[in-house]
Amino acid sequence: MKGASQSHNRAMVALAVALTFCLGQSKSGGAVQAAKALTKQAEDYSKRHPHEKKMFALRGDPEAWVKMATEEGHLDSGGMWRDDTSLVAFVWVKDGHTFFVTTTAGSPSGDWSAYRASVYRTDGTLAHSFNYFAAFSPVGGVAQFETAYDSHGKLVFSETNFSDLKGTQKLSAEHAKQLQEHQVEIPVYRRVSELPFVNLISRG
Repeated sequence: MKGASQSHNRAMVALAVALTFCLGQSKSGGAVQAAKALTKQAEDYSKRHPHEKKMFALRGDPEAWVKMATEEGHLDSGGMWRDDTSLVAFVWVKDGHTFFVTTTAGSPSGDWSAYRASVYRTDGTLAHSFNYFAAFSPVGGVAQFETAYDSHGKLVFSETNFSDLKGTQKLSAEHAKQLQEHQVEIPVYRRVSELPFVNLISRG
């Protein structure tokens, strides 16, 4: 689990599956389908415009968000996470507003990685968020959490899934509990204005 880009690609596959099989199961159909459509747009947009993303890293002592010049700016010479870097954020801005934000965390040892994708409406409110955590040790497995919100901030969908690293088998309740105890969950921000690097986004 070596870099934010690899974690992004792996999690985007899981997100695509979630869009197909999970979001449509909610009883709050209209709001959920709207969030689903917006997330699909964000996914497609990021694939079509991979070089338009803005890149930031949380690093230093004391920690602060800084702009990254390259996708590999958080990796050391061996391709592993730098000890001084906690989080990496990729941001896509569309038509003047922050549209799609992905945030990734990883361990220097490569034992685990965590990823969150968040999609925002034009008014800056959160429509959908997807959190993905994968670990090799001390407990192996994948934890996926997703939520969707209406335009008033009301939670209209919530889903949690635990699987093996291949994503083919669900974990037992005990295994899932153990994985959850070691899980790293990246914070979710309900508005663009709450993002800790929002000022860096506006600077271009």
